[in-house]
Amino acid sequence: MGRHKDEVLYPGEVFDGRWEVGAFLGDGNFSIVFECRDRVSGKSYAIKILSVTQNSVEHLAEFENDGELLELLAGRSNIIEIEARGLHPMTLHSSSGVPVVVNVPYIVLERADASLAELLVTRHSLSWAERLDLFRQVVKGMHQMHLFEIVNRDLKSDNALVTASGKSATVALSDFGRGRNTRNPARFSALAYQHGRGDSRFSPPEMIWGLGVDDPEQMRLADLFLIGSVLFEFATGVGLTAIVLGDPLAWRERARAMSEPDRMRDFASHAADLQTRFGIAYDVFEAELPAPIRQVGCALLEQLTAVIPEQRQPHVLGRPRAVASPWDLQWVLRRVDIMRLTLAHAETERMKKRGKRP
Repeated sequence: MGRHKDEVLYPGEVFDGRWEVGAFLGDGNFSIVFECRDRVSGKSYAIKILSVTQNSVEHLAEFENDGELLELLAGRSNIIEIEARGLHPMTLHSSSGVPVVVNVPYIVLERADASLAELLVTRHSLSWAERLDLFRQVVKGMHQMHLFEIVNRDLKSDNALVTASGKSATVALSDFGRGRNTRNPARFSALAYQHGRGDSRFSPPEMIWGLGVDDPEQMRLADLFLIGSVLFEFATGVGLTAIVLGDPLAWRERARAMSEPDRMRDFASHAADLQTRFGIAYDVFEAELPAPIRQVGCALLEQLTAVIPEQRQPHVLGRPRAVASPWDLQWVLRRVDIMRLTLAHAETERMKKRGKRP
């Protein structure tokens, strides 16, 4: 767990006269998360605070975007619940000792027990039935976002939070700063969408090459890749793009030096090589799957993470299949349910055979 230089500023501070900041939980590029106690109800929450020393206009915009999308999605299944957000005036001291009042943006969130990434470190202690239950919840969270025509753009196991309840666990998606409500005007410039703004280890290949655009359809297809990448994480514990490209960030920086036409030509010239590289990763994935679900699981992964974005959506005989709404992810949920039922049936048959033994 990282340690942030702003960490010492907040413990003991009471935001908005209500939210008492406690122990440090973790940090990101420009925000810090602490335990938080509600002085009104006594309940425990998490409070996410924008760093006062490591932020910019862009970071503030992402932080505000996170809060706005969480409010829009409030009450939806498998989305982390937001309790409050606002600005808290704090008196800080400059290096010369001069007091300065700073309005600190914050978001109070439902408290989770861990991230999915932490859970997947010991993934082999989870049965595939348990993993598929968790993965289904990830898909359900993305489904809820897509029903609002909101794209995630940064889905990965780090951004899915897990709360334990007895023998079961609930997954809730979080960290929507890089999300996009496609029903609203763009918040950032066109250049901000070229590389997707997500983590290179999980990014779809077209984003690595800087071919992303502020287009709802293209961003929706990129989200399908991210869902597939999380499925790959459940099997391997690592990002699919990191396995395929080795050093995705280096490939991304290489593309930045090219003009857009050159990036498009370069991507096309690498298509066959990418297919081969992805094929090797698919073999690794297949080896981790139980035999009864290998065919369905591998087919789903290959579809969701196809190199050509248009091939990720439902199709029949190579042509797009007519669906009520392209934003509806029920087709992915059905595939996951098929795998869950297949595993349950295989386990039942195994138990029957065991019962027949002398």
